[in-house]
Amino acid sequence: MKTIWHPWDTLMKLLMRKEAQALASLALPGVVVGEALDKELKVKNIEADFFFNASLNGLAIILHLEFQRHPDPEMDRRMWAYNATMDIQTGKPVYSIVVYLVEEENVVGSPYVREIPGTGAGHHFVFQVIKLWEIAPDVLKRTEFEALLPLLPLTQAGKSRETVEEMTTELQARNRPDLLTLSYNFAGLVFTDEMDQQWLKERFHKMQDILEDSWVYQEMTAKSREEGREEGRQQGIQAAQQIAISIVARRFPELELLARAIISMIDNLHQLQMLAIELSVASSQEETKHLLFSLGSAI
Repeated sequence: MKTIWHPWDTLMKLLMRKEAQALASLALPGVVVGEALDKELKVKNIEADFFFNASLNGLAIILHLEFQRHPDPEMDRRMWAYNATMDIQTGKPVYSIVVYLVEEENVVGSPYVREIPGTGAGHHFVFQVIKLWEIAPDVLKRTEFEALLPLLPLTQAGKSRETVEEMTTELQARNRPDLLTLSYNFAGLVFTDEMDQQWLKERFHKMQDILEDSWVYQEMTAKSREEGREEGRQQGIQAAQQIAISIVARRFPELELLARAIISMIDNLHQLQMLAIELSVASSQEETKHLLFSLGSAI
């Protein structure tokens, strides 16, 4: 493919490789230029809570939601980083919201400001902040917000048994038993007193049949079973690793450290089981070493 020469771009790059200080001083008196950095901008992998395609007054946007339990002095910068990264990737404007769940002192608000003093240059990023403990409970009782009723204990003066009773009554009256499991769990996070926790258990125990029929309960139960299976799988892998290592240690003690280093990196249970058989029938130390090295090169 023919290379296209862009004279202005090329000439300026040649000039800047040697004389960047002069142009920088013209633009920003007092600045001292150091070594050149890699010009390929690479954004590290960062993971936010939620992004959604959305529209606002006919404009296609990205909606960004972040939920925060504990105060983070870098929260404003994190919000800016999430927002800017998604904007770069999609080319769409991103509207960011951070929701603080539990009242804490010194939570970081908007905007995020990072300026170079005396220049007026830098970043000024605005995002929305919602503090649940400042929201009046009646707001969540509106019809359009009924899906947020499980958050009532987190709202203004919401940490009370009366609020929990009101929450469960509202959900049942609105035929939203599917949200009762979430309500129980949110209330459990808020109530830390032992007597309140016991009362909460007794209160929701009376609705056990309803809770078990909810999609939330079923998903949480499925997740718990999956985590149990994963834990069992990991235990099986560790046991198989130890068996294979023990075979080497018993037959050829000189190779134990090598075997431990290589076998501990294998996480395929079937492969480990087959390996144990091969190690058991290996005719010599040299054959065992070769087998281990072959495994190591394949990892």
